[in-house]
Amino acid sequence: MTGESVPRRASRFKGSGTLVGRLNGDQVKVCSDVADWDHALVDALRGRRSRRYPLYWSTLTALGPTAASVAHQHGAGVVPGMTADEFFPDLVHRLESLDALSSPPLTEEMAIVRLKKLLPYRESFIEIRDLLNDEINRVQQTIQSRGSLFPEGRREDAPQVYQESCLQLREASRILVRLVATAVMLDRDRIHTDLWVWAVQRLLKARTLNSGTYNDKWVKLSHYPALLLLRAIAMIAVSHGREDVFIRAATEPTWRHPTVDRDLQALLALQDDYVIDYELAKAMPRWEGTRWLYPASQLVSADLENLLADCIGEPSGLETATRRAEYRMALALQFLFPGPTRPRPCGGAYAGERAWNHSTGANVWEEDFRKFGDREAWGWVKVHEGEEDAFDAQLRQLSEVLKQFDRWG
Repeated sequence: MTGESVPRRASRFKGSGTLVGRLNGDQVKVCSDVADWDHALVDALRGRRSRRYPLYWSTLTALGPTAASVAHQHGAGVVPGMTADEFFPDLVHRLESLDALSSPPLTEEMAIVRLKKLLPYRESFIEIRDLLNDEINRVQQTIQSRGSLFPEGRREDAPQVYQESCLQLREASRILVRLVATAVMLDRDRIHTDLWVWAVQRLLKARTLNSGTYNDKWVKLSHYPALLLLRAIAMIAVSHGREDVFIRAATEPTWRHPTVDRDLQALLALQDDYVIDYELAKAMPRWEGTRWLYPASQLVSADLENLLADCIGEPSGLETATRRAEYRMALALQFLFPGPTRPRPCGGAYAGERAWNHSTGANVWEEDFRKFGDREAWGWVKVHEGEEDAFDAQLRQLSEVLKQFDRWG
């Protein structure tokens, strides 16, 4: 060890090949010229009989007589030219790297516990990215294994096959969705928001490309994990005051559409009705005969309820978060794509017949947004009395668009 860290008492661990000193209760590193002045440590080394573990001696300069004698006695390997402050951190990093290479895949709960320990620290960016990347790769492998066509010989049972594939993709995405949802919930200072945006981008690009013969309905479902992830971010964002995080995740990632040959923002590429086929979703056996008006919305809601129950809580909280998230998706379309070519929002319970206050004519989720929404995140600034509120006008315009889903209105 170097001169600045002098142990007052050396602890002895005979037979282990390891000696640890303590200074004022703090663990310190032991190497180098310690042999010249710490007689207790030298005695412990000379009395060490077990050769089960080899001994290594790090030193910046040549070993002194006593150290050389001890090293010779035990056939120690000498690591020259390194201070304790260089040798021990390097050794720890090497051991951690080997440990990571040999570690089995983390279980769901282990991954979440590890994430929670890393989240508070900006310097944990790479470790969190690696944690997410392992899960993204697993999802990507599942997507690629689906191919571009319905399984051969099962086209006559298409709704059942489609349902099985949805469940397969959901389960492949489970840990990733739960990790990102937990992270968005706990990352109050937005230290790692870039990573959640990056995860959406990776899943967008994981969709298999259209090459050769393919079934469009089957291939589009490859974006189901990305849809689940974006919707999960939206649900957590509106439940925990992170709407700016959702806006970034919905607008910054892009995907090159193979037919129109242009980049689509995540918000457009991951619309329910674009990813999920209406007829196949409606005929899924899981509904046990229930005929949903908006089966894509129901499918996403049901699967995210399965994944996010412990992040949001009771069923009523999940229902509220789901409808708020769906309304935010429609709201984002309204404000990001002005003019007559604006995409049509997807249907869902957030805009169905039960989503209207018929005494005022307003959508209840619009009223909820006006009361609880993050106006700053959406750029809704106060205007002076008598001035036109352009944001308010856009909300009223969106309300008119959503009325098409109210069959009783």
